[in-house]
Amino acid sequence: QRQRVAIARALGMSPRLLLMDEPLTSLDAGLKNRILPYLYHIKGTFDIPLLYVTHSISEVMALADEAFLLSDGRVTARGEPHQLLSSPSALPVAQMTGVENILALPVVVASEERGVTELALGEQRLMVSYTETEPGATMPIAIRARDIIVAMDPDLRMSARNILRGTIRGIAVQAGRVMLSVDIEGYLLSVEVTSDAREQLGLAEGTVCYFIIKASAVNLLWEG
Repeated sequence: QRQRVAIARALGMSPRLLLMDEPLTSLDAGLKNRILPYLYHIKGTFDIPLLYVTHSISEVMALADEAFLLSDGRVTARGEPHQLLSSPSALPVAQMTGVENILALPVVVASEERGVTELALGEQRLMVSYTETEPGATMPIAIRARDIIVAMDPDLRMSARNILRGTIRGIAVQAGRVMLSVDIEGYLLSVEVTSDAREQLGLAEGTVCYFIIKASAVNLLWEG
């Protein structure tokens, strides 16, 4: 409540710029989820530029139209949040959070009855846990590379609903980890496999295979 009062007072002064420096740092997750929609409402209602400083990826994805990545007091990258945070320039951020894949995908349908929200990944669909939202809205999500399973055959009986077809564009070994760069409908994802799996499946650049992702493995960066 104190945060809302402080923001209301600031808006009452008709500022030309609204600066917020880590405004949600001291709040627990529940309070953050209540304050974020309020900040989003302010952003869309008042014609005031908002300069928002944070270490939180979820806050950046929820609020920012353009993001700047600072390192040692210098701007090292800038751009739209989902592009910036999935670029090599944002690797320290991804490493800090343990998330390699950050995407912003359009909502196709949200079904409370089925308990899922369907997102468009090109012509394919990615099912995530249900959250109340409108079709056409953009939902920022994060998926860890190690939570994606590689298969050569899509006709597998399993509980996972997401079986996405893609092509391996690159393979790199980083600190003993085999990381695949995968193209799914124009979206590049990082997928982690073991050296043994790479050898047994015959994975190489240009290999077309299937990528299995449980809905529960997709993290919603902001539930609006």
